Amino acid sequence: MTTPRLALFDLDDTLSDRASGFRTWATHFLTTRGHVEAIEWMIEKDNGGYSARLALFDAVIERLGLHESAADLVELYQHTSHESYTEDPVLQRELATMRRDGWLLGIVTNGSTGQDRKIDRLGVRSFFEVILVSETVGVRKPDPAIFQRALNETGCTAADTRMIGDNLINDIGGAATLGCSTIWISHGRSHPQDDPHPTLSVPTI
Repeated sequence: MTTPRLALFDLDDTLSDRASGFRTWATHFLTTRGHVEAIEWMIEKDNGGYSARLALFDAVIERLGLHESAADLVELYQHTSHESYTEDPVLQRELATMRRDGWLLGIVTNGSTGQDRKIDRLGVRSFFEVILVSETVGVRKPDPAIFQRALNETGCTAADTRMIGDNLINDIGGAATLGCSTIWISHGRSHPQDDPHPTLSVPTI
């Protein structure tokens, strides 16, 4: 029997265009509060999603003088940000091709349970044998334990697994610790010398 091959994908800025999705959400958020001029500032403060949500919205409240709590705005974000994403027929077709070629597919993503809503908006849930969201499973990338859980749930070995993601530390470094091959989505960035080195680099998904 042929050993199954497993391809694990990051979600944000790998399967999804998070930068575009956040811009759309933030533009609507600021427009409804009369502060659309702050869009570029808010995108910078978001730091590609790596700023803590409470800290981000504390800064938003202070800058704009909003009479809302940061906790309420975090909840708003978590329950509505997925609405900025739409299905990508090209992505769906390529995932279907991988399945037909015998690949098992998985998602390993950091984030809250709102990531599940995003996956559903992208229309890709049915392609994946395993979906691990850090808040749900209680471990975050780059901890190798979250990648090991994906291997355990699919019965695959690290040697037969590829991890595809845009973050050199979380995606590439974490999976490589187990011996997985890695593919870095560079988005045109150069590779920092001191960061983990992927097996392969490609510009886009």
